[in-house]
Amino acid sequence: MRWLVAPSRSHAGVPVADPIRSDRCRRPAEPARALPGPLRVALGLVYLHFGILKLFPDLSPAEMLASQTIMRMPWLGLDAHTALLRLAVFECAIGIAFLLNLAPRLLPFVFFGHMAGTCLPLFLLPELVFKFAPFAPTLEGQYILKNLVFIAAGWTVLMPQLALPRRLKRPLRLPRMSWRHEPPLRAAARANTGLR
Repeated sequence: MRWLVAPSRSHAGVPVADPIRSDRCRRPAEPARALPGPLRVALGLVYLHFGILKLFPDLSPAEMLASQTIMRMPWLGLDAHTALLRLAVFECAIGIAFLLNLAPRLLPFVFFGHMAGTCLPLFLLPELVFKFAPFAPTLEGQYILKNLVFIAAGWTVLMPQLALPRRLKRPLRLPRMSWRHEPPLRAAARANTGLR
C-alpha cells in the first residue's frame, strides 16, 4: 500500500513528514440508510392479505391462475383445492414472518422460492397471461409482472440479513510500523533532518 504523508513542519527549511494520512486517503462517510421497517411491514401485510383471500373460495383474483398452474404440474400429486389451501397457508406464513421478523436467515430463501413459483404461469400458461407474448399481458399477466416490485422490495429488506456479521465489517487497521520498516518518504525526511 502506498503511504501518503502530509508535510506539517520544517526544520531548517527541510519539510518533515508526519505519518498522518492525507485527506485523500480517508474513507468518505457512509450515507445514512433508510430503515427497511416500513417496507417489511408492507410486504408482510400484502402477503398476509393475499394468503387470507386464498383461504376462502372465489375471493382471490389469482385463484384460477394458481389452480391452473398447479394442475400443469402433475408430479406434485395435489388436487387444485388442496394445493390452493397449502399456498394460502404458505403465503400467510411468509406474511407473518415479515411482520414479526421471524426466521431472518430462512425467510429470504422461502420468499425468493415463492417468487420463482409465481412466475411459472408465464411459461406454463402463456395463453392466460398474454394477449400477444411477451408485449401485451392480460390482467393476470400484469398481476404476475408486478412481482418484480415485490422482488426488489424483498431484496432490499432481506439481503442485509444475509450479510456478514457486524464485527467483520470494521475497516482494516494497519499495524504500527517500526522505524526499521517505515515508508520511504518518512525515512528520507528523517535522514534529511538529522533526527534518529
